[in-house]
Amino acid sequence: MKNRIKNQDNRVWIYCRVDCPDDMTLMFQQEQMVEYARKQGWEVVGITAEQGTGLDFNRKGLKEVMEAVEAERVDIVLAKSVCRIGRDVYKTMECVE
Repeated sequence: MKNRIKNQDNRVWIYCRVDCPDDMTLMFQQEQMVEYARKQGWEVVGITAEQGTGLDFNRKGLKEVMEAVEAERVDIVLAKSVCRIGRDVYKTMECVE
């Protein structure tokens, strides 16, 4: 998979989420993902950082990311872990597809 990503365009959108007010954790997630993208040589074209429960998939920030993907403005969505997208495994898989 790593080679497949390297051969694609390198526009990345960073998605960060916390479930409760914690600006420091949100900022730390963002800094980690920006640094990772930089090391990979990827271009960060967008960053979404939001607060909300991982059980609710009707989040403004998640919609923003999905719109960017659907509009083909991004090649890679980068998050600290899959649970940042959502806490319900089945809904998360549906969202990723």
